[in-house]
Amino acid sequence: MTHLMEFVMCAVLISTQSDSVSEWASLTVKIEQAYLNEDVPALRSHRAELLRMLAGNPPANQAPLVRYAIAYVDWRMVFLPSVADNEKDGLLDEAEAQLQSAIKANANFAEAHALLGSVWGGKIAQSALRGILLGPRIGSTMGRARSLEPNNPRVVVQDGIGAYHTPGMFGGGVDKAERIIRQAIALFDKEPVDKAWPNWGRFDAHVWLAQILVKKGNFVEARAEYQRALALSPKSGWITYMLLPELEKAAKGKP
Repeated sequence: MTHLMEFVMCAVLISTQSDSVSEWASLTVKIEQAYLNEDVPALRSHRAELLRMLAGNPPANQAPLVRYAIAYVDWRMVFLPSVADNEKDGLLDEAEAQLQSAIKANANFAEAHALLGSVWGGKIAQSALRGILLGPRIGSTMGRARSLEPNNPRVVVQDGIGAYHTPGMFGGGVDKAERIIRQAIALFDKEPVDKAWPNWGRFDAHVWLAQILVKKGNFVEARAEYQRALALSPKSGWITYMLLPELEKAAKGKP
C-alpha cells in the first residue's frame, strides 16, 4: 500500500469516527430536549434510532452506552402521561434488560447501576407488591453505583429520589432525601453544562427538592425550586398543571 493510500484511508477513518461522535452528541441532546418538552413522539423516534444503532453492532466499548440510552428513554416515557398504562410494563422490562446487558459488559458502569435502581423503582410504582422483591435489589444496585462514583450527580440525585419514596422506618424519609438531593445540586453546579452524555438530572434535582420542601411546609423555597426547574423545562406540564397547583393548595391549607 502506498503512503498516499494509507493517508487517504486514515483520513476516511478519522472522518467517519468524527461524524459518528457528532451524530451521537446530537442525538443525545435531542433525547433530553424531547423529554424536557414532554414530546413522546420524538422520544419514540429517538428510541427507534438507538435500537437501529444497537442492531448495527456498535464497538464493544460503545454498546453499553447505547443500551443505557435506550433504557433511559424507556424509563422517561413511563412517567409521561400520554404513554398508555398497558405499554409501561413493556418499556420497563426492556429498560431492565438493556441495563443488565450494559452492566454485564461493564460492571463498573455506575450510571447503569443507578438507572437500573430507578427502573426497578418504576416497577414498584406500577405495582407496590413488587417492592418485596425489588426493594432490596434497589438498595444493592444503588449502593454499588455510589461506591463506584460517589460524586456523580446523576447517581446521587437518583439515590435521593429513592430516599424520598422510601419510608423512614426502612432508611428513607424526606429529611434524608433533602440532604442527598441538595448534595446532587451542589455536584451539578460543578459539572460542565455541556458535558458529554450522560448529561441529565438538573431538572430532576430541582423538581424533587421542591416536592420535598412542599411536604415540609417550606412553600417559598419550593416555589423558587419549581422556577429553577421551569427555567430548564419551560414546557413542563407536570410542574405547571400538577405540581404548582398542589403547592398553592398546600400553602392555603386546603386538603
